[in-house]
Amino acid sequence: MDDETKKLLPLSPKDDLENENHYKVYKSYLDDAIKDIHIHNIAVTGKYGSGKSSIVDTYFNKKTDFLKVSFSTFESSSTKVVSQKEIDDSGATPDKTSEKPTNLISKGTIFANIINQIIYQVDHKNIPLTRFKIKKPLSRFSKFSLLLEVSLVSSLFLPINESVRFFLVVISFLFGLVIFWNFLSKFEFRNLKISLKQVETEINMKRDDLFEKYTDEIVYLFKQSGKSILIIEDLDRFKDLSIFEKLRELNTKLNANKTNNQNWTFIYLIKDDLFTDKTDRVKFFDEIMPVIPFITTSNSFDKLREIFKEDDIDTRLLRILSQFIDDFRLLLNIHNEYEVYTKVASIEQNSENEKAEHNELLALIAYKNIFPNQFDEIQNGEGVLGDVAKEYKSNIQTQIDDANNRLKDLQEKRNSTYLKSEAEYLFIWASNTNLSYTHQYGQQATQSISSVSTAKSVIENDFYVAKYYAISDKKYSQFKSDNNEYSENLLPIIAYDSEIQKIRDKIERLNRLQFSSVDGSWDYFKENDLLYALIINRYITLDYLNIINHYYGDSSTQIFMRNIYISKPDFDMNMKLNDISGLVEQLQDSDYQQSQILNINLACWLFDNNMDKFKLLLDTAYNSETIFVETLINFRPDLYENVTTIIPSIRFDLSVLKPVEMLDIAKNNRYLESQSNIKLIVVYLKDIISNEQFINLVNDENIYSTFKEMLIQDVNDSIVIEKISDVNLNVLSSVLIHNRLSPTAANIDYYVQEFAYDEVIERFIDANRSMLDKPLSNDTLLSTISGNSLSRDTFYNLWKTYTGQQLESHIVSELSNAQILVLIELHILTTDSDLLSLVKDRDLDVRPDFFTPEIKRIIVDNNISLNNDLLSKALSLEDDYNDQIFANNISNLSKKEVVDYLVKSNLSNGRFRKVMQKIDGYQDIVFENEEINSKILSWMIHEELINNLTVDDQDKLKPTFD
Repeated sequence: MDDETKKLLPLSPKDDLENENHYKVYKSYLDDAIKDIHIHNIAVTGKYGSGKSSIVDTYFNKKTDFLKVSFSTFESSSTKVVSQKEIDDSGATPDKTSEKPTNLISKGTIFANIINQIIYQVDHKNIPLTRFKIKKPLSRFSKFSLLLEVSLVSSLFLPINESVRFFLVVISFLFGLVIFWNFLSKFEFRNLKISLKQVETEINMKRDDLFEKYTDEIVYLFKQSGKSILIIEDLDRFKDLSIFEKLRELNTKLNANKTNNQNWTFIYLIKDDLFTDKTDRVKFFDEIMPVIPFITTSNSFDKLREIFKEDDIDTRLLRILSQFIDDFRLLLNIHNEYEVYTKVASIEQNSENEKAEHNELLALIAYKNIFPNQFDEIQNGEGVLGDVAKEYKSNIQTQIDDANNRLKDLQEKRNSTYLKSEAEYLFIWASNTNLSYTHQYGQQATQSISSVSTAKSVIENDFYVAKYYAISDKKYSQFKSDNNEYSENLLPIIAYDSEIQKIRDKIERLNRLQFSSVDGSWDYFKENDLLYALIINRYITLDYLNIINHYYGDSSTQIFMRNIYISKPDFDMNMKLNDISGLVEQLQDSDYQQSQILNINLACWLFDNNMDKFKLLLDTAYNSETIFVETLINFRPDLYENVTTIIPSIRFDLSVLKPVEMLDIAKNNRYLESQSNIKLIVVYLKDIISNEQFINLVNDENIYSTFKEMLIQDVNDSIVIEKISDVNLNVLSSVLIHNRLSPTAANIDYYVQEFAYDEVIERFIDANRSMLDKPLSNDTLLSTISGNSLSRDTFYNLWKTYTGQQLESHIVSELSNAQILVLIELHILTTDSDLLSLVKDRDLDVRPDFFTPEIKRIIVDNNISLNNDLLSKALSLEDDYNDQIFANNISNLSKKEVVDYLVKSNLSNGRFRKVMQKIDGYQDIVFENEEINSKILSWMIHEELINNLTVDDQDKLKPTFD
């Protein structure tokens, strides 16, 4: 928009429509009607603002043969036509019981008004005989005549001769007659004074039948006017048809007494709805000319767009307004007010919100014009719009408060549990069950879930999971669904997290809500569609008072001071103040102790101009239960350092404060110690702090321990403490649990040496089994012998680097079977009968290669009996000890197993097989008299495969049969 001030558009009817196509049509109709001697009463009908006056005014713009009578009354009051007697009886007292004040007016007053307006338009010289007079000053001739007469009379008393005296007497007499004649023409015997329209006439009757009583006078008045047309405008506003009947009667009398074929035509400009009966209207008028409205809701948009084409106004706003504006004068006035306000109190140029503020200004001006009775209240934050804004804010705040209370309750319940997230639970489960993961289906799960952050990644990406080195065929989500024990134990943990997140999302959503989300079902909008449309389309916002204060006079200072004077509990700390220097002059020191002093604009001005008062205001904010300081810093982040210097002990609500100097806030505990605040500051810091900053924070004994615990848990995975000696003892366990310590052998050895081997270091070792930089010391490894819950793979990875002496079997009794098997596999346990006893007693699932020749020798030498599983593994690898071990343990085998071994080993060249299968010649078979053969043949006797066993004369063993 250019800076040149544009002209305001006139609201009066136009009289220059000659070139308009639609006017030419109406002109031809009027020409025909006026020329027609049979048409005396013409109605030009249409709604208010349809253009009736513009058409008629243009038609008669250059004509002089018409009289015009116009009336005005307003919608704000109801004018009732009654008899003069009713007015006299009531004392003209308005009806105070009705919603709109009622004004009483008599028909006689209306008729007198008509006569007054006509007399005003007729040259009084043309109506010397009328009794309706216009009061006017004496003419120069009258003044001269009177003065001359006084002089002549006065001269008669002078000493003069008789001839001159006679002449003066004659002249004086003649002038006296002229003056007397003029006096008689103005003389009245009875009078009643009526003053309307600044034109005073005097008539002599106070009655409603004025037209009947003075018919001759009125007819004389009309005839002497030299006119032939009477235009009557807005008479329909009185809504009394009897007045029109009197005018029709008058028209009939005029045309009945016409001279020189003069035809009298009355033109009535009225609304369509004046006559309710379908036949009354057509009976009354000789011709009815309907005027198509110049503007309707259908074309209102085009007119708005044309008028505001030079202004940067949203097309959508113009479309909305067009649905509610169907009066061209109203539209013009909206434009004019907008022009005035934008010029007198212009918005700062190049403002980011310039267009939005222009839109809102136009919306408010339109609302003011369409609902003028509400606007004074709106300027004070009251009225329908004020009530809507207050209820909206109250509803949103109530929902936020309820959500915060629910959030606090859930956080307290969750904090009372040991595990606080699904990721923590998965990490613990994986540590205990050796659950691992991989990225692709069907691969071996070789990647360990070694930290909470890794567990979180597995959950978020839904990786495939399985036992370590097992083939993975299930995603984590499927594993969770299929494993009842896992899912049942997880449910109470994730239920809190899920609900807490839902509530946080709700609070964030509520804080982001705009005024446009207001509930359209409220009663406020039942009869106010325009207000609802402007609000939901964001053309009236919660900051509407700032627009009003800026353009409609700075009432913000008055509102601000009134809030202080009355200690108003609900006030707007964001209200824009303009004349702050003038406002500060009105304030006393005691005012700075009231919470109503808390205003963002005022605080910023005081900081820049009056630091002492700024400190007073800040102290009040600190002692009040408001979020003013947070809101102030959000508005002016550069004030943070000054605020915290002035009030070192300040505690911020981080749910309100935007991220600013968060590291300083954390280091100095400048926030309320609530779970939600801690979560917010950790979320902000976890991805931006350095290793050094992290170490300083977790080691600082003055920082909230709950904050340090959450920071250690949630900080990004790149944060790792290299040396265990850099960590204070009071947070060391948490650092280890959440894998924030570099998993070096030196760190683990240091911990075990200083604090002994415990569950904390064990979990840390288990989580980082594949990341150790070098072997642990033998002493650290030996410390695990006393008992641990390390997974098999972790235990293996640790002990495979053992370089010390072999261990006696009895000292590993506290280890799990899987761990003992690891030590056996790594040949760390001494190979002796104690080891074999340990294997047998613990039923260890040793591999076949455990049965080395040395082990088998010990079995044979000690005649150690083996169970089926161990025996099967011992015999699976062939060597010289197998037959003896077989014979010693044959009683533990089934007949099939014995046959299988005999067939496989071909013991005694297959003779045992022939005896058992009774192959030809089996009765003649003999065996060497050896211990192995004797034990096998004794088993056959027991199994009734042979009858007995004898020794022949050659010292051979010979089985006997039945």
